[in-house]
Amino acid sequence: DARFADISSRVQHFEVLFIAALLHDIGKLDSRRDHAKTGAFRAAKFARQLGMPEDACAKVEFLVRHHLKMSKTARLRDLHQHRTIRDFTATVRDIQLLDMLLLLTVADSRAVGTRNWSEVQVRFLLELHERAAAAIRSPDSPGPDLERHRKRVSRELCLANLPAAEVDEHCAAMPAAYLLNTPPEDLAAHIGYVRSVREGSPVVELKDDRAGHFTQLTVVALDRPGLLSDIAGVLHAVGADIHAAQIFTRRTGGESAGFAEDHGADNVAIDILYIDHEGRQLTEMRKWQLEGELMSMLTGQVTVDEELRRWNRKALNRISNLTVSVLENLSDHQTVLDIRADDAPGLLHCLTRRISERGLLIHSARVATWGHEAHDSFYVTARDGSRLSAADVADLEAALCGAEPSDR
Repeated sequence: DARFADISSRVQHFEVLFIAALLHDIGKLDSRRDHAKTGAFRAAKFARQLGMPEDACAKVEFLVRHHLKMSKTARLRDLHQHRTIRDFTATVRDIQLLDMLLLLTVADSRAVGTRNWSEVQVRFLLELHERAAAAIRSPDSPGPDLERHRKRVSRELCLANLPAAEVDEHCAAMPAAYLLNTPPEDLAAHIGYVRSVREGSPVVELKDDRAGHFTQLTVVALDRPGLLSDIAGVLHAVGADIHAAQIFTRRTGGESAGFAEDHGADNVAIDILYIDHEGRQLTEMRKWQLEGELMSMLTGQVTVDEELRRWNRKALNRISNLTVSVLENLSDHQTVLDIRADDAPGLLHCLTRRISERGLLIHSARVATWGHEAHDSFYVTARDGSRLSAADVADLEAALCGAEPSDR
């Protein structure tokens, strides 16, 4: 794969990577213990028996011990959050180890099978590698100066002949993660989409990634509880798979999170989802169908239930083998929910619907499947923007576990 050729060319000791790849699952000989930890000890012992230098043995041990970390971080963590990268590079502190860990992760994921390997996951892996490499090279670099960045973005967009007032308003109303991670050309397009929403017309944009393996869906509409769930429901209806979602909301009513009390506030949602169909980007026909169905739902012409019936799809109402846990210390401002369940069509629609019914706000989501198990993570807050309490989490888990079949 040409995307990994440059990284591979930088590896100085291929024997280390080869031994780690050969023995990364040796710990599975003891099913009672964490196979990565026990495997690391066995692999290092084997490397010493081969007469490898101690430094090389230590690298073999490191790679085997952490051979799941990069995949898990890329699949299930919000890479836009500074804390995600900081925590990852607290473990992976060396560029050589980072390069080898990426190559080992790719080989391991591909060996498991195509069901667990998608081009969306490749994109996240490469993004994690790029962000981690930058952090490793400049460990003492201060965080970005957000106000300075806002001003620079505003200047660039004004040079693109966009109205200065709209540019300044957009940059002031959007959260830091959006401004720091959205390309200028997308920012410019979003400003136009917001204008369209204000005039009463939501926007649905579908564009393929440059490599042609997945499709990026952008929905711009007035924000409301359950919007992401409804989008997920329409995607389920047309048979599209969601791999990740990033949810941003303009807040011009004076509140930084939650739904503003001022009904005159301009709360416009910009939801960005990475989707595909049977592992490939959507065909032009399916994109045309999806755009029409989403517009019908967003403008109130049809409900999600009607969409599902029209496409002969059923809403999932009972989740099997569900576990919900809170992952501590992964976000400075949001609660990170780790949800596992048996994979099933419509699972994400069901999960997001139940979350929104409890009055919770989803800020980002990562969706992954391993074998027959779905493993999803959601970055959420209460409606007022605060983290979830233990009672909130218990209430949500009870709602998810106790979901009863509806009449639809």
